Amino acid sequence: MRSLVRGLDVIEFMRGRETAVSVREIAVALDLPRTSAYDIVATLRAHGWLAAAKGGYIVGPRLIRHHEDADPELVRISRPVLAALRDDTREIVQLSILDGEQNLVVLREEGLSRIKIVFPVGTRTPVNWSASGCFLISDLDDAELRRRLPSSIRPSPTGKAPVALNEVIREIRRFRTQGYGVKHSHVHEHVAMIAAPVLDHGGRCCAAVTIVVYEAGLSERRVQTLVAAARRAAAEISQRLARHS
Repeated sequence: MRSLVRGLDVIEFMRGRETAVSVREIAVALDLPRTSAYDIVATLRAHGWLAAAKGGYIVGPRLIRHHEDADPELVRISRPVLAALRDDTREIVQLSILDGEQNLVVLREEGLSRIKIVFPVGTRTPVNWSASGCFLISDLDDAELRRRLPSSIRPSPTGKAPVALNEVIREIRRFRTQGYGVKHSHVHEHVAMIAAPVLDHGGRCCAAVTIVVYEAGLSERRVQTLVAAARRAAAEISQRLARHS
């Protein structure tokens, strides 16, 4: 029983992590004996609850499936659209939803890019880091954004994502008005993220499509091509959702 409780504690701890966590960090955070922490992590990894990543561990596919279960229709409908977008652009593409106060990646298709790991499935990040995160809270009015954002805004790894409340709100409104968002090096240096919103039958943003691209040699013309591709894919998912509502 003690091992079961400890394993559940580790799962709950990992659910809110934005980056890979080492076994030592898990042991310290949960006050676990080091050997017990290693045994629990190894067991959870063997059963798909955790996955190895650079620097430690991230949530595994079984945890991700719980989010798919929350809206299986969205995931089912989006999967072939994202695969087609990957084939069209040859870039990494992904789908995100709002999980609490964070952007959660639930689907990902690998492209031919040299970028190997940016937001793997299961990654949760503050909404101010990405264009997709901005879209996911863009239906909230200014008063609600001012109430909720101060506790969720965080500096990004590169320090380039806006953290001032008014600036974040302006960016959210600008992205939603123009129907797409582009972030340059806000999370990883030399990596751009181009996103478009997926709308439900009521016109509210329920997910976001993102193309992740290496910035070296990225022309403005290429950016506009990718913007158009992301918007087409997001619109296709929106239309398929409407037909199934």
